[in-house]
Amino acid sequence: MHLVRLYLLSLTLLPAGFLGQEATAQVGTPPSPPKRDVVPEVQQLDGQVLAQFQLADQYINSGQLDRAVALIEDLYASEPTSLPVFTKLKQVYTAARMFDEIVTILQDRIAQDSPSMNLYAELGMARQQAGRPTEAVEAWSLAIEAAPSAEMTYRIVANYMGQARLYDEAAATLNQGRESLGDPLLYRAELANLYGLAANYEGAASEYLSLLIENPDAGDLVRARLTRLIEAEGAADAFSGAIARAVRQDPLNRSYRELAAWIALERGDFVAALDANIAIDRLQGEQGQSLYGFAGAAITAEAFNEAQRALSIIAERHAEGPIAPYAHFSMAQLSQKLAEQSGEHAFDAAGQRVPAPHYEAALASYSTFPERFPRHVASGEALARAAELQQSVFRDYAAAEALLQTLVAGSNDPRLAGNARLDLGRVALRRGDLGAARRSFAQVEEGLRIGPLAESARLELARLDFYEGDFEGALARVDAMNQNTATDVANDAISLKLLLRENTGPDSLSEPLLAYATAELLQRQQRSREALDTLDALLGTASAHPISDEADFLRVKALRSLQRPEDALVALESFPGRYPDSYLVERTVFLRGEVYERELGNSAAATEAYADLLARFPGSLLAPEARSRIRRLRGDRPPG
Repeated sequence: MHLVRLYLLSLTLLPAGFLGQEATAQVGTPPSPPKRDVVPEVQQLDGQVLAQFQLADQYINSGQLDRAVALIEDLYASEPTSLPVFTKLKQVYTAARMFDEIVTILQDRIAQDSPSMNLYAELGMARQQAGRPTEAVEAWSLAIEAAPSAEMTYRIVANYMGQARLYDEAAATLNQGRESLGDPLLYRAELANLYGLAANYEGAASEYLSLLIENPDAGDLVRARLTRLIEAEGAADAFSGAIARAVRQDPLNRSYRELAAWIALERGDFVAALDANIAIDRLQGEQGQSLYGFAGAAITAEAFNEAQRALSIIAERHAEGPIAPYAHFSMAQLSQKLAEQSGEHAFDAAGQRVPAPHYEAALASYSTFPERFPRHVASGEALARAAELQQSVFRDYAAAEALLQTLVAGSNDPRLAGNARLDLGRVALRRGDLGAARRSFAQVEEGLRIGPLAESARLELARLDFYEGDFEGALARVDAMNQNTATDVANDAISLKLLLRENTGPDSLSEPLLAYATAELLQRQQRSREALDTLDALLGTASAHPISDEADFLRVKALRSLQRPEDALVALESFPGRYPDSYLVERTVFLRGEVYERELGNSAAATEAYADLLARFPGSLLAPEARSRIRRLRGDRPPG
């Protein structure tokens, strides 16, 4: 029989737990007899017997096991040859954990009928459950003697042993079957799983590797099985060693190489995983596909050095291949991520330009992408990202505007063109030309009317009203927005709405709110020193005003922009005590971790701060990101 068909057949015959999907399956539930033996006779029973079956089930479900036992024992006494009644009595005895009684009726059945492999196998299980292991082994031996030339004999006996968690004995039974039948290829998947359950990881690896030799398409199956075992102590080392030996013996076997790469990733050994993928790329004549897949996994796990090396190999070795553009774009994203995580700045606290190597590398990669790959689908996105870096990091508003104008004029993607028009408004805002900013935002809003871009434009227009002191106009705009809280834009609109409603008046000029609006505009314009002065003045004169928590929070942003992390930490640490009821408290707790991590390089303090957020605000929207950062800072392997 073909190996895969044989394996699939075995799945239908194994009790729960034997193959590892339910390693903690209950020992006391042997496999049900095949339906072909039961259903016809049940259908022939009279209504009174069926009613007794149903009543017994009701007793079992309600915990009245003694009544169920008495009912079916009486029925069995009157119909001792009925297979359905016999099966029902075993079920009732099992529910009542009356395993000695199961042994008795099985022995009676064997005495009445011809010797049966199935009955002996079941008797062995019943004796094991009754605490009679020596007699169980005798019964299982008789089962094998009853049909020693049948492949299924060894599988069925091993199934019962596996269900009883006798994994070594079950493996020995299958190996006995191999020897008796003269076929060393039998029972590969079952033996591999049994060895894993028995913590014989070398044996499991050997069987899984042999399975791959016989069926190279079984890689997904093997990985799925190993995933259940890999966390056990010693398993990863055993699997890794066995696979390394297999690779040395057959270095051209792609299945081995892929499994080696997968095991290395599971262990968090990205250097070894990269080496395995480099070998696959070279030996299989790929054009970077495996390397690119590895780079994505490495970036997710924040193994940035190995990801960068993989992408560089693609760029050098497969510069003309189909993966090269994606690798080039990923290199730019990786450089940007490295810059963000390290707290890199292109300007010092005095506003002087300083080296920012990661941001500079990202900008160069994004900027050259359209020239290198002019017809690639990501060309527009690369221009947009270059423009964003020019305005937000390098403060080169003219360069950003030129890139965005090119994107508006040349893009066939309405989303990219619309975002570019929005960004043109944001560049104008940063340059201080609020009129030009308003025209850009209005053009997007009037041109689209509906959709995420139109909502973003409305929010920017509301913010402009806010910055200019038109609080009623700003509130009217955000009130009219689509309050779909699944989007960041809607969340920002809700925040602005709350700010306006809670902080307008009672003075007719709303001077504290106007001062806050001025500071927020200055911060957006990257004029952080002026923003900080404005906020300090506001807090000095209106410390009891409801706007004070928002002002203190904005002050932290200004301090970080001015590269004053210690001062920012002081403000963040005192914030919960000053404003215990503020919705911003959980954000300040999170930002404490970020300042420690990115600006002070204190991993231990950052981990403690993120853990503090999880302890105090377990349901926070920031909790998933906090957990991710804790894993990264501790060097844990990412889940999955």
